[in-house]
Amino acid sequence: MSATTLIYSKGNINYLGEFYKMLRKASEVLQKLENPHVRNLFWALASPNTLAEEEFPQLFPDHLMQQLWMENEDFFYALDEAPHTLENYTERYSQGRLGHYFEALLRYFIEKSPSTESVLSNFQINEDKTTIGEIDLVFDWNGTRYHWEIAIKYFAMINEGLTWREWIGPSGDDRLDIKLNHVFEHQIPLITHPQVQRIVGENVQSYLFLKGKFFANTTYPDWINKKQEVGIYLREKEIRAFIKKEQITEIYQLERPHFLADFEKVQDKFKIVIDELQHQRTPLLTPDNPSVFYRMRRGKKYIDVVMVANCWPR
Repeated sequence: MSATTLIYSKGNINYLGEFYKMLRKASEVLQKLENPHVRNLFWALASPNTLAEEEFPQLFPDHLMQQLWMENEDFFYALDEAPHTLENYTERYSQGRLGHYFEALLRYFIEKSPSTESVLSNFQINEDKTTIGEIDLVFDWNGTRYHWEIAIKYFAMINEGLTWREWIGPSGDDRLDIKLNHVFEHQIPLITHPQVQRIVGENVQSYLFLKGKFFANTTYPDWINKKQEVGIYLREKEIRAFIKKEQITEIYQLERPHFLADFEKVQDKFKIVIDELQHQRTPLLTPDNPSVFYRMRRGKKYIDVVMVANCWPR
């Protein structure tokens, strides 16, 4: 067992203290990285799970993610110096669905990292000329074969948020219960399909690799990971009053796909003029742009905000 694994052992009384120490270390590394795609890739590995592992053992554990990026810290610095291969790899996904871009980042890492070896990637399972599912990623690392089903999701809480179905996507067309049920009941079990086992064998550890951000305006349930920062959400009609009441001094409007890491290190080019936002009379949201992510400064602290439609959720 490596020293890193020992530090993060669940039975070690120093687990939480060491984990938060590593989160601070990850934040320091992120601040040093300049290329937005490299920052997004690093964030994908170094940010904590959105859900609590104690309640969701199917999640790829935080301590393994921390160990994975720590083993490859020099890899990220070198990639930041020459990021063209990553930029080329993700170019076709940057303007499309965020989930496809997120998957591409992780595929690139598994293929290029000196400590991992890709076994399967986007492997389609077909029966009677029909695709019944796809395996996102299978790879070897430190003598173990892992299977990841990958997702990047943003959810805001309605009611008391006690059930999975009370967490809704900002656009209103996505729900946490639908995503988790599909992954746990359909996607992860596909690793046992004969077409897959002929290639990867039977000794594979399967996990959901889920990142993103949750937004809640009141107390939220314990199955949300307390190690991650939870933001707030505002309906469009509330945004101007909120800015005035909270005495917001800086606002950054984050842009896809770089709001992955920009909730941790925002780019100056995303800064907007507060007075212009306060006096804008045309709708901020449109059918093609049903939600907007902001990072707002209040005093010395930042607030992560997602703006949703006035009728959200429908």
